[in-house]
Amino acid sequence: MAPLHADYLNDVGTKTSLITINPSIIKTRYQRLRKTIKRNKFVQDMSAYGGSYVWITAFDTKACATQAFKAHQALKESQERPEVVFPHPEFRRSLQDFWKNRGVHAKRASTGLFLVGVAMQLCEEVHLYGFWPYHSDRNHTRLTQHYYDNMFATKAHSLSEEFGLLQSLHNAGVLRLTTGHCQ
Repeated sequence: MAPLHADYLNDVGTKTSLITINPSIIKTRYQRLRKTIKRNKFVQDMSAYGGSYVWITAFDTKACATQAFKAHQALKESQERPEVVFPHPEFRRSLQDFWKNRGVHAKRASTGLFLVGVAMQLCEEVHLYGFWPYHSDRNHTRLTQHYYDNMFATKAHSLSEEFGLLQSLHNAGVLRLTTGHCQ
């Protein structure tokens, strides 16, 4: 769940119609939505996205399902009421197999790579920005996994394999991968 506030406007803009929430964010950032104050903070944070669709992967584990359904219920009870989308587990498995057959052998593809697969199925053109698996850029500036936090990739993902695959897809003309500064 990437923030849309002033610190990042120059890089990411303010328009979106689809956001993703990893159930682990609900668990860590919002303490499983157990307390009213955390539920209210979650709903308030979600209000920044307006009428966007909210994509929550719910069916990987029982714990993921629990967090996803709690988030869905909190949003359903709020004034915001964004449309929550739960991808079908078979769809998720088929995309995981798709990436695995192309060289991504990690336990799970990242949410970013998963959504690249969705975009390739739905969109005529796919342009990617910000996919970079290393801890520093070409100018040796320190980087994290996401632009908005200080976390590094978990061992569940292989970002270097994912990046290599994205470069191959770029070279084949399937998508456009921008790794430098945006113009």
